[in-house]
Amino acid sequence: MTTQAKITFETLVRLVEDLLAERQERLIERIQEHIQQNNLTIEEKLELFRSAQIDIPINQEPSPRREDWYDEYGR
Repeated sequence: MTTQAKITFETLVRLVEDLLAERQERLIERIQEHIQQNNLTIEEKLELFRSAQIDIPINQEPSPRREDWYDEYGR
């Protein structure tokens, strides 16, 4: 979505510089999220999703019995 800005780029930079550091960081995060979401293909998004998944073997299946989840004091 493109909008027509009524302020110059230099004015925008000065406005951003006037923000508190916390707000500047949040703005940077939002811009990065926007770029990341809009520039990736479906394959790239799936690859990014899969990179966050861990692939480790499960040592032992969890017990379906509630008693096995807690010690003798029920905690």
